[in-house]
Amino acid sequence: MKYLDLFEGHKWGRSFEHEAERTFLRKHGICKFEIKNGRVDIDESNNTWIRSGINLDNLGLKSIPVKFGRVVGGFYCSQNELTTLDGCPIILVGNFYCSFNNLSNLYGCPNSISGNYLHCGLNKKMMSLEGFPEYFDGSVNLRGNPVEEIAMLV
Repeated sequence: MKYLDLFEGHKWGRSFEHEAERTFLRKHGICKFEIKNGRVDIDESNNTWIRSGINLDNLGLKSIPVKFGRVVGGFYCSQNELTTLDGCPIILVGNFYCSFNNLSNLYGCPNSISGNYLHCGLNKKMMSLEGFPEYFDGSVNLRGNPVEEIAMLV
């Protein structure tokens, strides 16, 4: 993968301090991230590749504000007003939480989750599991969703 050198004065492939990452993301219009220690790269398709957990919980988001490629660490986007998971990582090495939103399905969910847990409970409009990851071998929480009753019949 080719990385774009968008961060003046720094070379990709080295770790940045927590504050430097936050400054970089703010500079590019992504100002409310809580990023744990890690690295940030932007690829030629404008996917953001993060070697760190992402916490977008409880920010009042109606959509994911950036297009993620791969995230190594947990991805948290619960307690928002999301109606779609577009922008979520394509590949996630960690747990995925998208509960307490307005999701009706899992379109936009990572294609691959290498974590132990996918929590998508309490999405009162979730009627379908369409968009469920192609690869996931962990526990799923569907509690409080209309689709929970459907899944229990299968």
